Amino acid sequence: MAVPENGEHAFVATSRQRWEIDAQSRLVEICETRTINETTRALLQSYEPLCNPPSGLKPAKPSIASFVFFMSMCTSGIYCPSFVSAPSPTEKPMLLAQQPEGGTYALFPGKLRNCSKGYFCSDGKQKPCPIGYKCPFEKMSLPIRCEPNPHFSTTCFSEGLANEMDCPNGFVCTGMDVPPTPAPAGFFLPNVTNREGPGSVCVPGEYCALAAGDPAPECPAGFVCSDPAQILPAMCPTQFDEHGMRVGNATSYCPAGTSVIELCPAGFYCTTPREKVACEPGQECPEGTQFPRDCPAGRLCAFPNASIPCPAGFYCPPGSAVAIRCSPLSLCAEGSSQERRWLALLIESIAIVVVGVSYKLITIWNNRRWTRLMKKRQEIRANAVNRYRTSREEEDFSNQEQLPLLATEASESSEKDKSVPSPRPGLTIEFKNLELKVGKNQSKVVLQSVSGKFQPGQLAAVMGPSGAGKPSLISV
Repeated sequence: MAVPENGEHAFVATSRQRWEIDAQSRLVEICETRTINETTRALLQSYEPLCNPPSGLKPAKPSIASFVFFMSMCTSGIYCPSFVSAPSPTEKPMLLAQQPEGGTYALFPGKLRNCSKGYFCSDGKQKPCPIGYKCPFEKMSLPIRCEPNPHFSTTCFSEGLANEMDCPNGFVCTGMDVPPTPAPAGFFLPNVTNREGPGSVCVPGEYCALAAGDPAPECPAGFVCSDPAQILPAMCPTQFDEHGMRVGNATSYCPAGTSVIELCPAGFYCTTPREKVACEPGQECPEGTQFPRDCPAGRLCAFPNASIPCPAGFYCPPGSAVAIRCSPLSLCAEGSSQERRWLALLIESIAIVVVGVSYKLITIWNNRRWTRLMKKRQEIRANAVNRYRTSREEEDFSNQEQLPLLATEASESSEKDKSVPSPRPGLTIEFKNLELKVGKNQSKVVLQSVSGKFQPGQLAAVMGPSGAGKPSLISV
């Protein structure tokens, strides 16, 4: 410890343990880590009282000040030189305390300094220039009142000013010691010397909610500002109709300064309303395209904003930016997506003609053959009819000659029939609920609940689908 002869000041040097220095450094490191993000702040919440103590003195890394301390009997703002001349050689130096002269202050009790610009010094202390005043010089003991500006372009509404400061962009400074007034909604203030009045009117596509400066701020990309005075601009929809409703697959494009919603321009695609990307040749990108697509087959996309039919004599496969000329042995009509060989087309045409003519000739031959066949059948039928008529006439004539003999034989046969006994009556077969089971343990049912009746002298038929059991019924 070092103490001057008059006992006014004391300088103390001390030693510190290594762990004290390490602990102080770690505390500073923890306090800095707390401010990285919300996670570190939550994990290190318990160190809040150490990092922000009530005294306001935040932890600092160890330095030379951690080992040296200064103490003085002088109060703040008093100049107290430690070593002064004694009144006489036999007397000890006396305590000398004095008020610093105007424009100076005592940074330490034993050292004087001149007051800086933007400050004034009274009572040995440096004080910031108050609002509405300026301190343009060093070593000032009193501030200077700011003069009113008739053009409202400067202000002194801040402490510690050396000179008047320019009025902020977008504000009118009506007084030197009052807050600047912002430009009203729908207006912007040009950055000029004279700022009288509310400013200039903003137009659609500009965003002038309040305090708009020069130049007037544009509507942000991805938004629409039809009314520049609105507090929040409207979001640009991805799809819309004439009423601004989202429909269909069209995509809108709203760059900075948009006042009216428009489709993504032809020749571009817009994955988001904020930006557009140029399509490449061979791609078709009409107005409102969200994602590029290849040029369709048979179409030519030399420019992405439109497609045209592939010209005659050329063919255009999908994604064509340049039409391909057809070879001499090919045929390419307008809108062709591939070339067609004319020789192959000729052979194909000849084959179609041959097949058609052959079919026609075969049809004619079949018709004639059928006609001849029908004519021959008619002749055969007519001959048969004639022969039948001739035989019937001969038979009728023979019957007339034999009629008396047949009458005699008929009477004799009737007398014989009276002596022959009549046949016996027939047998009737009737069955009800007939069943037939076969297989191991009679597990398979062939017939179940079958009923029927066969009358004598009648023809009976058993009918049914395949597997219904018809042979089984007859066998039983």
